[in-house]
Amino acid sequence: TLDYLEGYCDKFGLRDLIKFGTTVTKVKPTGSGEWSVSTDDGETREYGAVAVATGKYDSPDIPSIPGMDTLPRYEHSKSYGDPSSYKGQHLCGCVCVCVR
Repeated sequence: TLDYLEGYCDKFGLRDLIKFGTTVTKVKPTGSGEWSVSTDDGETREYGAVAVATGKYDSPDIPSIPGMDTLPRYEHSKSYGDPSSYKGQHLCGCVCVCVR
């Protein structure tokens, strides 16, 4: 996963836009569709979108769905690695979002 993210950053020139070693201390909507993001170094910037990736869902939680046992293969996105293992297959994806 790290190799993929590093390659993606390099391919699209994103590495210089990322501020490493900084803790986000506050995220709030600005009221104009933007997000105000403050960091522990006292800096505040506005962004059009914010992704929260805290690792809370790091452990796969695969629900029991009737009929899953008849599928030839199913897996959680956490186990995704090499796309070549899917070559020539018809795939179906499902995204579950839980709001608590």
